[in-house]
Amino acid sequence: MIHFLKEAVIPLSQLLKDNDVRVRDTTMWTLGRIVEVAPAALSEHATQVCEAFVNGLQQEPRVAAHAAWALHNVAQLMQLEEFREVIKYITQIVQNLLSASDRGDAHMKNLRNSCYEAVAYFIQCANEDAIALIEGLFEGFISRLQHAVVMVVQNQSDRDHQFQIQEQLCNIIQTAVYKVRPEVVARNADLIMELVVQVLQGRNGEIAEEALLCGGAVASALGSDFGKYVERFVPFVLKGLEEVRSGDVVAVAVGVTSEMFNAKAGMNEAILSEVCKRLASALQSIDLWREVKGAIFTTFGDIAMAVEGSFMQYVQPLFSIMENAARSSLEEVEKDEDTVAYLNNLRTGIFEGISGMLQGLRTLEPFHDAIKGFLPVFGNFMVQFAESPETDDALKKSIAGVVGDILSAYPAEGIQFARNPSLQKTVEECCTSDNEAIRDVGEFAKKMISKFH
Repeated sequence: MIHFLKEAVIPLSQLLKDNDVRVRDTTMWTLGRIVEVAPAALSEHATQVCEAFVNGLQQEPRVAAHAAWALHNVAQLMQLEEFREVIKYITQIVQNLLSASDRGDAHMKNLRNSCYEAVAYFIQCANEDAIALIEGLFEGFISRLQHAVVMVVQNQSDRDHQFQIQEQLCNIIQTAVYKVRPEVVARNADLIMELVVQVLQGRNGEIAEEALLCGGAVASALGSDFGKYVERFVPFVLKGLEEVRSGDVVAVAVGVTSEMFNAKAGMNEAILSEVCKRLASALQSIDLWREVKGAIFTTFGDIAMAVEGSFMQYVQPLFSIMENAARSSLEEVEKDEDTVAYLNNLRTGIFEGISGMLQGLRTLEPFHDAIKGFLPVFGNFMVQFAESPETDDALKKSIAGVVGDILSAYPAEGIQFARNPSLQKTVEECCTSDNEAIRDVGEFAKKMISKFH
């Protein structure tokens, strides 16, 4: 099949010059599909095919949209050794995609969105060899957002158009922030955060998820230097945490909260109080999208590691909420695929939250006193979850992490975990995982357990 497709690539490319738009449209889709499912067929013609896709961006909207989709598929090829030559064309490809997004008819056939999504994916797939090229494009992305913020708006259609462009550009900038060097982000951070705030302010109470994510990415890049943006940015994150009826918004706000606390960026007592109040309220809301619960527990752990002693006042009530959530998860009757995934996610979040508290508060005597009363309860949950055939790798990792953290912090209380066969088996399974992060946690827990043998 690959041999046949290799022979077909060049003849198909020639059909992109056909007079009939239907032929060109179908051909563009076919080539894009080949890139997606049989990239080896392009190994000898990658440059020519990419050039054909770029040229296709100038054709009718239906053809151009398929060209953008095809280039989206090309992006993933940069990670393959035989397609490394694609890297040197990133600048040209991205610039042509952005030019196509500016077309007067870019609203047709979803062309504009297809172009922006392809740009973001090229950035996401960029390896170390491509970072300098992404950095060369970075300020151009910011400039585009700057223009999108001040676009002239005369009616609701214009406003919707503006919002769409702002969201896509925030997504592109966010993706780039995670790729470029921190110093490149720092040079542009003032302007990025000013634009992020303007986008958030322009939504009349609605939360622009991509803008929140962009701000969170900047926090991760800057660390403690993000502190000067907290006062203006945090109110939008708090607003997002209140949007329990909108699962996507609250999920984004929870993730951004973790990024800000991990950055240790000026999160004072007042902000800590407001964040914890909203996270706890969300957990107890019947309207909360259940898939977000695990992430909230994980975020509590991130906060505990960041603020350490300042978190002590939230420990007892959080332990009670975690206990109730873990117990309720054992009472679930339906065990369809979605429910199993939800339960694993919830339980993983609970133990990641406990692990964060153990790491952040272990030196505090009041925390030692508080956790002693809960260890038998959580230990029982860990054993039950470890013995469940439905437990996935992420949950096994979080259980092994708590075992290691307890043994490291409180050996006397942790000895029962070191001797439990089910927990030992879970730790061993982590040690033999194909995933490096899971293996590292397993090895840490195994090292702690070995001290009791």
